[in-house]
Amino acid sequence: MDFNDIQNAWNNENTGEIRVPNHLEKIQSASMPLTHIKKGLKREAYLQILILVCGLVPVFIKFNLNYLVLFYLVYFISVMVSTYFLIKIKDFYKIVNNKNISTKDNLYETYYEIKLFMEVYKIISTVSIPFGFIYMILIPLGSKTEKIIKIVEGMQSPEILFVGLIIGFVLWLTGCWFLIKAHAELFYGKYAKEIKKVIDELKEE
Repeated sequence: MDFNDIQNAWNNENTGEIRVPNHLEKIQSASMPLTHIKKGLKREAYLQILILVCGLVPVFIKFNLNYLVLFYLVYFISVMVSTYFLIKIKDFYKIVNNKNISTKDNLYETYYEIKLFMEVYKIISTVSIPFGFIYMILIPLGSKTEKIIKIVEGMQSPEILFVGLIIGFVLWLTGCWFLIKAHAELFYGKYAKEIKKVIDELKEE
């Protein structure tokens, strides 16, 4: 069940017309989802690289030194997470790019590699969510410290602000989780299902 069947079909055909085996056509149809997956991986890599730009924020705005150390501590951790994810993206891209899907067994392997990467993507993206929320707090605090302190001091019930931050974090976490799942399904899960469909069709032959 590989592409040598094309040559056999050519040698055995007396009418001059090549008849590609049906199972070979199905296997070849799985190459299109892999092309889309590779494009998605490139987008993921670019997005992770953009995280490095966050480290330049204090350069362009006047940042309070009291928050600068905390900002770069969070930034350092987020860069480590992004670097690890970039390595995973690179490794998975090599697998997809070099995978020879000329057999049903290779299709199986590719399908499960995609499913495994989707889980890695969900875990790392979920771990990265709090960093975005912290940046949303640290950047205003670092650039407009005095104004924010005056606003907090002028509030009759500062506790409301902290409760609001907790609620906002929970909503942020929940919303991002659903977006991560939707993104994983749109850019990877959909194409994994197409490959699984090809595998199921080959079982029926």
